[in-house]
Amino acid sequence: MQDNDEHQGLALLRSLIASIPDIVFYKDCQGRYLGANAAFAAYIGLPEKYIIGKTDLDLLPKETAEFYRSKDQEVLSSNKARRNEEWIGYPDGRRVLLETLKSPITGPDGVVVGIVGLSRDITAARSMETRLNYRMRFQALLARLSRNLINPVAGIDDGIDKALKETGEFVGVDRVYVFLIKPGRELMDNTHEWCAPGVDAQINNLQNVPTNVFPWWMTLLANGETIRVPLVTAMSDVAGAERAILEAQGIQSVLVIPLAQHGELSGFLGFDVVRASRVWDDDSVELLRFVGDIVVNAIQQKCVRNEPADASGRRIPLVTAEAIALTAKSDSSSQARWLPREVRVALRDAITQGNSAEVGLHIRTCANTFPMMARQLKYLHEHHAYERMLEILAIGENPAN
Repeated sequence: MQDNDEHQGLALLRSLIASIPDIVFYKDCQGRYLGANAAFAAYIGLPEKYIIGKTDLDLLPKETAEFYRSKDQEVLSSNKARRNEEWIGYPDGRRVLLETLKSPITGPDGVVVGIVGLSRDITAARSMETRLNYRMRFQALLARLSRNLINPVAGIDDGIDKALKETGEFVGVDRVYVFLIKPGRELMDNTHEWCAPGVDAQINNLQNVPTNVFPWWMTLLANGETIRVPLVTAMSDVAGAERAILEAQGIQSVLVIPLAQHGELSGFLGFDVVRASRVWDDDSVELLRFVGDIVVNAIQQKCVRNEPADASGRRIPLVTAEAIALTAKSDSSSQARWLPREVRVALRDAITQGNSAEVGLHIRTCANTFPMMARQLKYLHEHHAYERMLEILAIGENPAN
């Protein structure tokens, strides 16, 4: 009867181990496997029946086997549980980070007779932890950049250069730069640049660059889109002009973020990778767009500090004058003719009723489809230029709309 009970107990234990999704195995003191579950068999790449009686040296590469044997020995010699982390490779090529707990198995007399191990996949958890840590450090960088550019010690231009350097070093790229579009919108200048040690500067070669040499690039930026290029050589023929220019500079990967002032594209912030290719993840892009905002604010601050004073000594806001000119002449105003009639009507009603919250809500509604239009309306809304907003909304309107 006792043997039958022990047999049932062992069968129950094996059934329990088999149902655990984590890797489970147990060995004798000589390192021979006595049993394992399906998760361990999937890691080894063999059914359990071919694992029992084998050692790590029989089943795994020598370096991996010796590592496991050293961890086993720590448990056997101390008679205490041990925990460690390790990267493992599956037969299908997957790489997984495991947290492994190994504990001694003792007999009725207290003598250690083997080891039981349980390994849990913590890859996703560690990745999330790493991402959160990265975001926290990046947010601290953003706060520092903003603070330093409010009252830069050596001037705004030097402050921007320092911000590019800190950002480039943080994200691990080879070159960071700012281009600003000149009045008339036909030419642009590379105004600021930082390069990693050993990477050639390009700023002196990139002055008075015609904007039309980047047709694909500028169209996307004008629509408020971020450009991600993980591999320059794989760019499509649609971007052939840009591909040729980037290849000539030895650039392998690039990220470009639009810079907008008063609802209009004013330039871009670029990140080049020269010595390796790079895939730009969503988290990094989102945070780097904030760097773009900080740069734009610094440029606007520079304009305000350089603005002339009138006869009474009061400074004339050049950025406001520029904005009025842009909103009066911008081709993006013509996008208003394509706004759905109900959106235009709702906006006009909210404006005439003086409902500022509703105005902002309707502007956000059209932001995904008409980003430049939305930015222009947002700027006018923030500056209470409601008559100009009504003029724009009336462009191209006819009874059919």
